[in-house]
Amino acid sequence: MPQPAKRNPVAAIIILAISVGIVWYLLGGGVENKVANDAVKEYEITQRDGTKMDACVHAGLVAAAYLQAKDEDKYREWKATEKAGLRCGRDAENALRTECFEEFSST
Repeated sequence: MPQPAKRNPVAAIIILAISVGIVWYLLGGGVENKVANDAVKEYEITQRDGTKMDACVHAGLVAAAYLQAKDEDKYREWKATEKAGLRCGRDAENALRTECFEEFSST
């Protein structure tokens, strides 16, 4: 008659620790925080290489990612960044219109 296999307590502890880690990561905000961090990196790229409007749109996406991660402080910070970008974009657009109008008027 075959004997039942002995259970290794060390293996059981390791499996339990890995399982708890996975559950914490998935339910504890690990995925949402990763998404938010990726959105911040995308914003930084757009800020360097894109237009002011691109950066402003991505600031809104970062704010939405932090909202999803339930990080209220960073959400507010990025909403302020988005609003500042909108103001800056409008100021630049108005300056361009004024410059074009002045150039057209002088001819």
